[in-house]
Amino acid sequence: PYQYADMVEYFISKYPYMDETTISIHAHNDQGCAVAASEMALLAGAERVEGTLFGHGERTGNLDIAVLALNLHCRGISTGLDFSHMDHIVDIVEASSGIEVHPRHPYAGQLVFTAFSGSHQDAIRKGMEVRGKAAEAFKQGWKVPYLHIDPEDLGRSYEKLIRINSQSGKGGVVYVLERDFGIYPPKRM
Repeated sequence: PYQYADMVEYFISKYPYMDETTISIHAHNDQGCAVAASEMALLAGAERVEGTLFGHGERTGNLDIAVLALNLHCRGISTGLDFSHMDHIVDIVEASSGIEVHPRHPYAGQLVFTAFSGSHQDAIRKGMEVRGKAAEAFKQGWKVPYLHIDPEDLGRSYEKLIRINSQSGKGGVVYVLERDFGIYPPKRM
């Protein structure tokens, strides 16, 4: 990604017709770096990106526009793209392409907002309890550990943030007891 950004920056600094030119980038994901390379190229001066929804494309895929746009959204940068109905977008892409979106796909996967690990569950539970204070302290609208974006921004709910399995700890169990059953066990319990 840094080398790609350096090339974009070098070209922009040497090309004499920049006022008449739009720098558009088109990253493939052969090395797993399409999103990072595109973010770096934008920082280096690129003005437009080309990609696909969920990275569908040649060989290992192209830049995933959804991931890039939502990474920028997480940093307070508006792209003008609307992913507030992510599940509907996923359904359309899957039906049109015949390619399923992986359950752990960033932002679009069904498990993207689900924590199974005890330490992650505990951090999310505590973060959700103080999210208003954290947003104010960090000067961001959303700041919860392990959740880089508010699920509601994608049309999702908070229902399945924490699920219990063999990796879960007491923090996850407490969250489910509180949320699903209205049981608030004493801390020592």
